[in-house]
Amino acid sequence: MFSKKQFIIFLYSLFFCIVVSAETKVDSLINLWSNDQLSAETRFGAIKSVAWDGFLKTNPDSSIYYSDLYFSFANSLQNPIEMAHALYIKGHAYKYKGDYINALEYSLEALHLYDSVQYKKGIANTNNFIGNFYLEANNNSEGLKYFEEALLISKEINDLHGQAYSLNNIGNIHRVNGNLKLAIENYNKSLEIKKNEDDQKSLSSTYSNLGNVFWASKNYTNAIDYYEKSLNISQKFQDYRGIASAHVNIGSAYNKMKEYDSALLSCTKGMKIAKEINATEIVLVANEILYLIHKEQGDFEKSLSMYEQHHLLKDSLITINLDKNLEKLRLQKEFEYRKKENAIRYELELNVSENKLKSEKTYRWSLFILLGFILLSFIVIAERLSTANKHKTVIKNHKQILQKKNSALNKALIKEKQLGELKSGFVSTASHQFRTPLSAIQSNAELLEMFSRTIGKEHKEKFRKVTGRIKGEIYKMTELMDEILILGKLTTGNVNFKPQELNLVEFINKIGNEFNELQADGRIINIVTEGEPYNVHLDSKLLNHSLSNLISNAFKYSLGKHNPELKVSFKTKEFVLFVKDYGIGIPKDELSKLFQPFFRANNVAEIKGTGLGLSIAKEYIEINKGQIKANSIMGEGSCFEIKFNN
Repeated sequence: MFSKKQFIIFLYSLFFCIVVSAETKVDSLINLWSNDQLSAETRFGAIKSVAWDGFLKTNPDSSIYYSDLYFSFANSLQNPIEMAHALYIKGHAYKYKGDYINALEYSLEALHLYDSVQYKKGIANTNNFIGNFYLEANNNSEGLKYFEEALLISKEINDLHGQAYSLNNIGNIHRVNGNLKLAIENYNKSLEIKKNEDDQKSLSSTYSNLGNVFWASKNYTNAIDYYEKSLNISQKFQDYRGIASAHVNIGSAYNKMKEYDSALLSCTKGMKIAKEINATEIVLVANEILYLIHKEQGDFEKSLSMYEQHHLLKDSLITINLDKNLEKLRLQKEFEYRKKENAIRYELELNVSENKLKSEKTYRWSLFILLGFILLSFIVIAERLSTANKHKTVIKNHKQILQKKNSALNKALIKEKQLGELKSGFVSTASHQFRTPLSAIQSNAELLEMFSRTIGKEHKEKFRKVTGRIKGEIYKMTELMDEILILGKLTTGNVNFKPQELNLVEFINKIGNEFNELQADGRIINIVTEGEPYNVHLDSKLLNHSLSNLISNAFKYSLGKHNPELKVSFKTKEFVLFVKDYGIGIPKDELSKLFQPFFRANNVAEIKGTGLGLSIAKEYIEINKGQIKANSIMGEGSCFEIKFNN
């Protein structure tokens, strides 16, 4: 039997031989590409293979470099299909780098070129690729539209490989939506086509997806069978990313089956290969599973080490990519808005210039006609006919220009909509991703509690205080993320509005009682009703959120003062809510900024808050078709007035 050291040396040697073999093949293709005596078709095939097969999954930066060479060569020969192929590969490379903005940009450019020459296979492939953006941004309905359109086009041109690819993606949508039956049905259709076409290389992804379905349904034995099939194919074609992913998936299934030794071996293999090819996302998954394995085996030191490695890398990637991509998205939208403004300005200037030109032409022709009447009448007739024909040509050309500009504006608007939808999905995903470090803090707190069981009583109280503080910070961070997620929904108009008949007096009394029970200083909120009460028509959830924020602020900013007050005034044509406190007040020159996101007055620095609450409260009140305004006197208190039409 091999010792552990011998086994590791064997793995390194095998991996080195595979890499050398792959590099030799890539060098051969580069030599073909560099030989300008060969036909353009041969050189296109060589450079495409280098960019796609040679470097895409292992070295995306090199793939981008050769894609640029590929595009320049195709552009020099004015070959739009090959130009689109190059942009398509470049989009994939940027996606592997985690740069989704550039990935989407180049994919849309490729789609435009494919569409301009009606190359339907390219259109279908790019639709599949763009659909995956929406899938990763949790916009499954939009992703499904792209996948289904790709499937229809592939059927139309009888592209079996494209059909299999689309069915596999549709299966992914159903799997994420939890419809495992439909997911398996689409995966099996994809599998059947690939087997009939002897498409061995792409079988790996479908086997892996089927394994994921069985993993989700807790049938871990079947999941391992499919993961191993995926592994065998990936090894056959030297797909290192596929090999690493399959090992980690197998380890995850063994972990669920509590076969920890097998799980540890598989995950270690997968993580080793993933580190060699810099597949960070696979390393992250492997670290998380290894943390769980060591934790179950009672090896808390290794468990804590794995968790720390996992979340240090995860937090770093989240922070870097989030800042970078949000900034790129902001610049991209600014560019699109400026481009539209410039197009509109140019069109207006063009209209003014053409009107001026027409006026000058009309004046000159009037003089000419006047002279013509003096000379000969038939010259007048001939010139009038000539003028009419010229005007028709000018009008026709002008219409063509306007049509082109309208087409460009429509495409820009479609592109802006796509970027807006991607931003919405990205904000939602980022908000959820921030929960990952929170779970890390929670898990570390649990580990501290586990360690506290092995120490003396004199330290247990210290551990209890530490873990209490950690859990308190988790609550604050979770609250901030919830508010950011709500703000993201508000900016994209994705808030559900369901007004119903509501007993307003009973509603505000219930809210008041809930707050009264929470006040540590014994204060309560005084509730006052004016006028003859009647039922109103509002969305109670949105109103509850708005009032809760205002009442919470009333207590928070008036510590040690009189009880705050909640008053409702019923009138014939309207009803008004007032939330009043006798606290620190708001500076007069800052009242106009009070409802802006993240704004906090300069006299509340010592009081905790995010600056999002009032912004969200105002948006919810306006969705409920109401209006809010604030009045305040420094040192005497504040009053918020919410008015609704009856």
